[in-house]
Amino acid sequence: MQHKGILIKSKEEFAKVLSKIISLRESKKFEEATEIISDVLETNYGLTLSELNKKTTDQLLRLLNSEGESANEKWAHVADLLIEEAEMNSENNNEDLSFHQYVKAFNLLIELARSEKTTFTLGYHARINELFSKIIIYDLPLDTKLKLFYYLESQYKFATADDILFNMIEETNGDPHIREIGIAFFERLLRKSESELLKHNYVRDDAEEGLARIKIKPQQY
Repeated sequence: MQHKGILIKSKEEFAKVLSKIISLRESKKFEEATEIISDVLETNYGLTLSELNKKTTDQLLRLLNSEGESANEKWAHVADLLIEEAEMNSENNNEDLSFHQYVKAFNLLIELARSEKTTFTLGYHARINELFSKIIIYDLPLDTKLKLFYYLESQYKFATADDILFNMIEETNGDPHIREIGIAFFERLLRKSESELLKHNYVRDDAEEGLARIKIKPQQY
């Protein structure tokens, strides 16, 4: 079946198309689902599926930002399409491509969550958490870990952000830029009251210990 020129003009129209794609995927009609994904990408975003897979997250953000006021909505749409492609590739045992697509969708959604120009729904926070559970078992790229770190802080998940931060410091052998990010993080936490930290399962002692630890020599990590 051929699908040509599927133009998306509203969230409701995209939701209907996405529902169709999910139905086809669940019915194992992967070829037809991918055909619709490719059509939507080319018609609405000027992207082939191959180009989408090759572009970095930052390149995608710049491209979609040039599309006008609804850019953030398009980030979400492209992320949803990537997730569906990743699901099908996973079922076809193409784990490398699947992981690559999951990570890119994860990055897009985190950037969307951090954007001040959008109201990020609980549904997309759930999407991020679902994707996190899929990709955390792998060695994530450093830029993804950094995006994840900022996202976790924005969601008041200070302890997990703390863990990710020191993972990045160890991975980079104490990269000065990452350490500066860490120092600023702990200083932000120390400006919060003890009651606010406790509310989010964190304590001042941990922030003080983290700040002290981050200032030691890299070879001591």
